[in-house]
Amino acid sequence: MVLALALALPGGEARAEWPERTITIIVPFPKGGHTDMLARLLATELASRLGQDVIVENRVGKGGSIGLSAGASAEWTGYTLVVTSNAVMIDPGASERAKYPLKTLHRSPIWEPHLTSSLCVMLQGLPVADLVAKAKANPGKLTYASPPGVGTSSQLAVELLNQGAGTNAPNLGPIGVS
Repeated sequence: MVLALALALPGGEARAEWPERTITIIVPFPKGGHTDMLARLLATELASRLGQDVIVENRVGKGGSIGLSAGASAEWTGYTLVVTSNAVMIDPGASERAKYPLKTLHRSPIWEPHLTSSLCVMLQGLPVADLVAKAKANPGKLTYASPPGVGTSSQLAVELLNQGAGTNAPNLGPIGVS
């Protein structure tokens, strides 16, 4: 009788045990980066524990916006997950390119599994003070690239340096492994 009542209620139809099909993990960054590697480790472990296929889908572009939009608009069934970086908090305010309202992410299965620091790689023997002096003497001629691109914490860190030091080092765009 309880079963009959449950089946009669909206949404009370019988359902298979989860997971009954492939689980997709969306990574909004290129293959080979730290977020991608963590997602692939997670996929391997989930597949082993759940006995179901788990695939990683890299949805790259616009500083993570394409992948985050895909995750935010996915049907909320537990079969689509997003593994991201702090781009989930930076991106909606960075520009109009975000195709999702931030409030949709609070109910989405999104995971930021790690914290990373920014790293500046420079020529050996070039002190930071000399780099800043060179950038000031040659506005717009010293450039940098940031993984995974514009609107990310790496890019914003260099822009903060530009602003604080009074320099103008343009971003060449994203770098990554393909």
